[in-house]
Amino acid sequence: MSSSSQDLLSAASPMHMDDGTQSDFSDHSFENPPAFHINQKVLCRDVSNSSHYYESKITKLKALGNNEWEFFVHYHGWSSRWDRWVNAEDLIEDTQENRALYLETKNAAVEQHQAEVKKKRKEKLNESARKKRRKGDENLPPNGEYTREFAEKRIASYQDYCELPFTLKTVVVDEGDKVTRKGYVNPKCYDVNPPSLPPRSVHNLPATVTVQQALQHYQKKRGGSGVTEAKRAQVKAFCQGLALVFDSALPVVLLYPEERPQYASLQNDPNCKDKRPCQIYGCEFLLRLMIRLPTLLITEPLDVMEVNGPLIADLIILLQKNRQTVFKPTFRDPKYCELRDWEKQLLDQEKKAKSKVGDA
Repeated sequence: MSSSSQDLLSAASPMHMDDGTQSDFSDHSFENPPAFHINQKVLCRDVSNSSHYYESKITKLKALGNNEWEFFVHYHGWSSRWDRWVNAEDLIEDTQENRALYLETKNAAVEQHQAEVKKKRKEKLNESARKKRRKGDENLPPNGEYTREFAEKRIASYQDYCELPFTLKTVVVDEGDKVTRKGYVNPKCYDVNPPSLPPRSVHNLPATVTVQQALQHYQKKRGGSGVTEAKRAQVKAFCQGLALVFDSALPVVLLYPEERPQYASLQNDPNCKDKRPCQIYGCEFLLRLMIRLPTLLITEPLDVMEVNGPLIADLIILLQKNRQTVFKPTFRDPKYCELRDWEKQLLDQEKKAKSKVGDA
């Protein structure tokens, strides 16, 4: 239907439909002939608003008792499903005077509709501004202090994005068991007695699949061809930012105490000292970052997390699907420089004891 027809008097359409069938027009004479005839153009009153009229055309007549008539009208510019039976009181002739009345009510209805649209748009903008202010308030702790309550609420809002599935949790647990077992050569330092587990191990670094390689693979998958330039830039910025967070967090919160001597020794390794941590450590450490991430991002605004959160969840899904490929840790016995101080003391004592036995 045309736009001009839709503006007829109001944004509303004729409200009632009638499925009544047309009676056969009687050939008998009536004291009161029909006020309107078939194919006559008329103005039909809106059933929902008696002051509004629609341009219409009479297509059928129906004789009722008591010399009364009904008229089946079709609304100009509207589908035939809106056609309906009306009484003579609902119709006026399409004359110059009545059309002036019709245009007056039509213009008034259009103005009213435009005013309502303008009011709703203004309310929507005001609500959007209020939400934005509320979101800004949520990004700031009360009185500028990061209280425990605020921290717990913020961590909970990020936790859903960083939740690891069971299959990846087992990777973290199994890998942690191997690097945190007590003792090196002295059975008395095992967690269990008698010892049933081998001494602890360390990761063989650089890893087979590093964190940087995993992020590059994700960027290629999600930011490659077939996506918009904005999406490509978003994924690239996300991967670069996550790599920077990993590099900063690794020596602070991602290493077990047993792994810190190895990290210190890598700083003097000519093959590794010029590389970033994300270029050395494997994806097992990326899973550790995911566990810590809600706490690390506590100061990030909520709108930033709304953008990066789905990408974090998508990255975890990709790691899970490719877990047989990306999680290939290799372990070895720690070198002397990679032992903790108390482990070095135990090893030195045992060597001295063995040398005394040899001398005897």
